[in-house]
Amino acid sequence: MKSYAAFLIMLFCFLVQSRAETVNDYLIAPLDVIQIDVYNEKDLSKEFRVSGTGSISFPLLGSVEVAGLTPQGLETKLRDLLGKDYLVTPHVMVTVKEYRKRMVTVLGDVVEPGQFDLPGEQKLDIVEAISKARGFTKLANKDKIVLTRQGAKKIISFNEALKKKVFLEAGDIIFVDQSFF
Repeated sequence: MKSYAAFLIMLFCFLVQSRAETVNDYLIAPLDVIQIDVYNEKDLSKEFRVSGTGSISFPLLGSVEVAGLTPQGLETKLRDLLGKDYLVTPHVMVTVKEYRKRMVTVLGDVVEPGQFDLPGEQKLDIVEAISKARGFTKLANKDKIVLTRQGAKKIISFNEALKKKVFLEAGDIIFVDQSFF
């Protein structure tokens, strides 16, 4: 019981340190909502929902493929396309207003298994995901946490996850195995 209480105190202290890291390389994805502002061009400054195929219909340009680009990459693309035939030195700013739902699943010997949102522009690691599931049960095997990503499985211990951050991606499944003693 003492080791479980010590673990909870350690986990609490660890989480208080605010381990969230900002993602500077967020890639625009289908169903995101983006805001595009072109300086001094009111008719070109709009909010767009990225289609399921990853494109938007932009005035003057028609269909523009945006999925897979960072907001800064899209700014450059639009600046080049608009500057080529339509505007002199256009100033373009792109922001993501709404992120598509991105989920990870935490199962096994955790207090509250389930699906959890991945933050839009922050990274989430295995330790944080387990804390979202309210930690381990008494029977959890902290040496056998299975991360499944796109069908590939990797076994990680909790101590390893504390030392080396393993950041999660949409669709990842974390399974905390049960201890037999």
